[in-house]
Amino acid sequence: MSLLRLGKNTAIYAIGNICLKAAAFLLIPLYTHSLSLADYGLLATLLITIQSMLIVMNLGMRTSLMRFTQEYTDNGQIGVLLGTTMLVNILGGVCVITVAVLFLLPFFRAVLHTNEVSVLVILACIAALAQSMSLHIMSYYRALHRAVRFMAVGFSSAILLIITSYIALRVCSLGIIGALGAYILTHMIITGYLSLDVLIRNHVRISLPTIPRLFRFGFPLVLSMAGGTILVESGIYFLSYYHKLETVAIYSLGFKLSQLLAIAFILPFQLAFQPFMFSSPKSAHLGVQLSVLFKSYIFSITIMSFLIILGAHIILPYIAPPEYAQSFDVLLYLLPLTVSIGIHYFSETLLSAVNKTHIIGITMGVCAIICLFLNYMLIPSLNLHGAAFVSNVCFFSAAFIVLLIGVRAFSVYLEWSSLSVILALFVAFLFLAFLLNRVGNLAFYAGWFAMFSSSAVLLYRGPFFNKQERVLIKSSAARLRSAIIS
Repeated sequence: MSLLRLGKNTAIYAIGNICLKAAAFLLIPLYTHSLSLADYGLLATLLITIQSMLIVMNLGMRTSLMRFTQEYTDNGQIGVLLGTTMLVNILGGVCVITVAVLFLLPFFRAVLHTNEVSVLVILACIAALAQSMSLHIMSYYRALHRAVRFMAVGFSSAILLIITSYIALRVCSLGIIGALGAYILTHMIITGYLSLDVLIRNHVRISLPTIPRLFRFGFPLVLSMAGGTILVESGIYFLSYYHKLETVAIYSLGFKLSQLLAIAFILPFQLAFQPFMFSSPKSAHLGVQLSVLFKSYIFSITIMSFLIILGAHIILPYIAPPEYAQSFDVLLYLLPLTVSIGIHYFSETLLSAVNKTHIIGITMGVCAIICLFLNYMLIPSLNLHGAAFVSNVCFFSAAFIVLLIGVRAFSVYLEWSSLSVILALFVAFLFLAFLLNRVGNLAFYAGWFAMFSSSAVLLYRGPFFNKQERVLIKSSAARLRSAIIS
């Protein structure tokens, strides 16, 4: 796959992923206006729990399917790969549900602060398994570079989830149970459709001898993803335990706003980058391509962060009541975390392409343990500031370590001078947003426009862009101007 195709697929995946992930974002005003502040904090904790369960249930089979699709397709054994990975996913789901119901209810009682713990945990488990199955089968489209198909399923899922949630919350007034029920129904319908479209066509079969090979590749990724989940989301559990669900609600909304960066760019890039790396031979020119790609990737993330901050400042008063105002500050605290997640996605794909997933698992596991300790020490006194600080420091450390190891595997040269300029620009964006948020809207937008304009001029006039990049910028600007005029 060429870099041009990578860019096209990233754009297509962005549309599909935005539709799929934006459903969760578009549901925010529905949740915040249908539920109390405490109930929204409870639902946010349950949704975080579902995402955590997804990781363990899948046991790394989604990435294993991505990694070995080309090999098994060439051998006429794609049905074996599909069937075996699905079996492992189902078994993982059964194990997670059993452990959650039999052993983890006391933990959930401590953090959820409700008398309906058993019902809510069971519903969360079913929702996690339904989503795990649908996402697993959807990854087959990614492996075959069928980006448009992936986009269509993502769009359908989003529309269906919004409709079912609206009916459950606004028409039937079912509260949190209704929100979880809509989640379950949506993913069960999508799983059923995908099963007819993918599994039957490929004559699915199960091969027990194949499981050890898939497990050796996929299980370290479980450690990595579980570690990543702890780094990103464990603070919510500590906030709920040491403080209250209202604090969780404010922190969770800020976290969702920061995830707009992931929805709009980071995750679509990952969806396209994994097939690119898994299907690309390790050539002499690949290191150079990856070097250019990484610089462009980080620069794009910075520009998108600028737009996310501006957009969040505009829409926050419309999607949530005034008591959520502090969520904008939480967004600023957590944007560096989202950038670190983007760096980690790039780096782990490099190591996965050379079958060194154990390095990812060990690194994330160690950082996750440190994160839990720091959360325990800091969150009781520093509240949500402590949660944001710990997540940022620990995830950046893990992402940076994996990046250094990953680029060595492909002889990627990192342009540290350019990356330093990007970092300085990103920090300036955050600092300015934090200051301007304390003044009126007019001063915020005027200062924001001045910052963006001056940064664009300085970058273009300075040594940041090379000759080829300047030519590309000029030609792109000319095409854009022609399109607007015509």
